[in-house]
Amino acid sequence: MSENQPPTATGQISPDGLFQWNGTAWVPNPNIPKKKHTVRNILLIIVVIFVAGTAGCIALIGGAANEIDKSIKKDDAQAAKDVTLGACPVKGELAIHTAKLTIKNSNKKAQSYTGTVFVNKGGVQVGSGVILEEVQGGATVKVSVDLFSAETTNLTHAQVDGATCTLKKISAFETE
Repeated sequence: MSENQPPTATGQISPDGLFQWNGTAWVPNPNIPKKKHTVRNILLIIVVIFVAGTAGCIALIGGAANEIDKSIKKDDAQAAKDVTLGACPVKGELAIHTAKLTIKNSNKKAQSYTGTVFVNKGGVQVGSGVILEEVQGGATVKVSVDLFSAETTNLTHAQVDGATCTLKKISAFETE
């Protein structure tokens, strides 16, 4: 028999076993067992679980980071309320100029307050000073912050005359 001629018997199977003659055309062989995709399905399930687990971890970490950020902002807002700028000298004596601060610790525990005082003149920052003060719970203290120029040298009288001070970046950390 030639390959181009259709078979004469209905139900005859093609040489590769994939097709069967129905009398008029080759159709897929209904007796071929379907392939099972167990390995593929298991791998697919593992990938889905991995992706869902990773997304869950990212969401959990993001939520925790957001809560920490809120807590830090709340603490910083409270710390900023606890610290007021008492006076900023417009004229100083000797070579060191200071800003006078009042720190009230509204927390029951001791806290370390950190922050920065900026000296501004004519809209330009001419100096700064750093607050590092530990205050016992419920206590109020007066603090003097030494002010320096941008080059970490003492401010001159010319820099201080007519200058104003601002208080920024206040944070509080509980100490044990």
